[in-house]
Amino acid sequence: IYWRRATKIGAYAAVLATAACWLILFRNSGYGDNGSYTVAGMMPVVAMFATCAITLVVVSLVTKAPSEETLQKFFPKS
Repeated sequence: IYWRRATKIGAYAAVLATAACWLILFRNSGYGDNGSYTVAGMMPVVAMFATCAITLVVVSLVTKAPSEETLQKFFPKS
């Protein structure tokens, strides 16, 4: 998510949470043996995307915001 409030810690947490989600879902699907495995009637990628997005937002909101210098590097004012 390209967001001014996103933090480095939020991005790391999102990657780790998504990897853990993938591992759990992969195990639950019989390590890929069940090709029709779903989560609440949806493809597992939906759960993985939601895990990633929610983790990034929540962790970024509870950690220190990026500095103004960092924001200028990624969001330059025209």
